[in-house]
Amino acid sequence: MVPATTRGWLHSRYAATTWAVKTALSFAGRAAWTVSVSALLVGVPFALAYGEDQNFAAMEQEQHMRELGGEVLTAGSGEKGGMTSEEIGAAIGGRAEAKAAL
Repeated sequence: MVPATTRGWLHSRYAATTWAVKTALSFAGRAAWTVSVSALLVGVPFALAYGEDQNFAAMEQEQHMRELGGEVLTAGSGEKGGMTSEEIGAAIGGRAEAKAAL
């Protein structure tokens, strides 16, 4: 049989450990909830704005490429033979050398 003083000491240690674990888990749960809600409140609008900005940048680049394509097609109409491959490459922004398509 276990003496009453030993049982009391074991129970107090058990109660203290249980309280510490409950407190730690409660704090961790509240902290996780706070972080996740804050991330949703800040992250979702940021992600939507970022996606919209990327879409707008892609449309601007597409418009710029269309303008460059129009300039390349119409730039050589008044000259002797049109633009050379070096001039077209310089207008597009790529390298000036032309490669044969096979």
